[in-house]
Amino acid sequence: MKTSSVIFVLALSALLSCFALSVATAADCYLLSPGCLDATFGTGTGKVLINTDGNISSSLDLDSAKGVAIQADGKILAAGETTLPGNIYKFVVVRVNADGSLDPTFGGTGMVTTSFSSGSDRAYAVALQSDGKIVVAGTASAGSRIIFAVARYNQLDGSLDATFGSGGKTTVSFGSNPQTGDTEARSIAIQPDGKIVVAGFTGSSGALARLNSNGSLDTSFGGGGKVTSSILGGPTVAVALQPDGKMLLGGSTSTRKAGLNFAVLRYNANGTVDTAFGSAGLATADFAGFDDRVRALAVDANNNIVAAGYARTSSGAVSSNFGVARFSPSGVLDSTFGTGGRVVTDVFGNWDDCYALVIEANGKIIADGFSYGASGVQSYFTIVRYNTNGTLDGNFGAGGIVTTNMASGPDNFAYGLAIESDGKIVAGGTADTPNSNSGFYLALARYFP
Repeated sequence: MKTSSVIFVLALSALLSCFALSVATAADCYLLSPGCLDATFGTGTGKVLINTDGNISSSLDLDSAKGVAIQADGKILAAGETTLPGNIYKFVVVRVNADGSLDPTFGGTGMVTTSFSSGSDRAYAVALQSDGKIVVAGTASAGSRIIFAVARYNQLDGSLDATFGSGGKTTVSFGSNPQTGDTEARSIAIQPDGKIVVAGFTGSSGALARLNSNGSLDTSFGGGGKVTSSILGGPTVAVALQPDGKMLLGGSTSTRKAGLNFAVLRYNANGTVDTAFGSAGLATADFAGFDDRVRALAVDANNNIVAAGYARTSSGAVSSNFGVARFSPSGVLDSTFGTGGRVVTDVFGNWDDCYALVIEANGKIIADGFSYGASGVQSYFTIVRYNTNGTLDGNFGAGGIVTTNMASGPDNFAYGLAIESDGKIVAGGTADTPNSNSGFYLALARYFP
């Protein structure tokens, strides 16, 4: 187990006392230091827990934030899932004010729930258009199958935008898949021209769809607005746009018998594979000869491509660590980053998994996800900040790492990440209640940059 110190401070109007704790305890700090929780968010804790459905009595009550976005006015959006009676899950979008309080102008309560079907519908990603409208992507039930689902909301009050799709909603099916029949959207990006790119997977193939601003499929893209690729041999969950209009799709691919590699596939603006990128359009990274998977993508100011997810150093889940790789604009691993373009971060010597990634204006990289403590029982929100060369940023948290116990229960998982205009870092996810038979809150935390 790796240990480092975290400063815990109890502050009123003046500094009263401080003492150091091991990073394994995930102690919360409220100094104005990088990585410390922002006590002006929430009720003096830097943390906000939201029960989106009024029920927390069942272990199947899984309120969560999967994506986070910051509006121009500083309000924070979190999109994910809420639980209805019968353990049916629905899209939920929550908006909080800058202090973490629910914004009642949004849906009347600060929360909007959206149903696509009589079954479960789950939101995984949120993006903001230039006009402030809110676009959320995820999955919807379609009989025995699962398909892409996209909803658009008005910024003013969170109402569905009637100019999009059918009553503010649209779905995309990639046809019956012989393996699973399921098509899941996990990521979304908005082009400068307002077109919406939605990424995910259908069976074991990567899947991309492009929508016009009114929600219809853009028939100038791929085959009727959709493309798939069997090159990506595992769930594809990330999309990023380059300034030249090309699209990056991230996931994993099996290029060897030992397991999966990080994989990034690049498409031209018309939906054809860009064969000039990497090897015939595909860039890969292998960390230690075991399963690795991209969960998030970003493009930096130099058009380098940063991919983050998990990297395994052995075959067991306990060996899963934060993995980050950087590729040149041509799809070659960047030797100036980490070791041969790759960085592995082990937080507690147990199971770590990275789900989100942002690049700050200064080029530093922030990744978030979760880590289990050495006991393997307690998990924490985990945020890691890297310098531009891939080294851990020692000025952030404890040696570049911050862990947070969001609630008194054993499970805390961060899935979404966003940066405010002042540089503060907002992480979103889910937090467990102390009773193992109780459910989860939608959870948000804000940290100093």
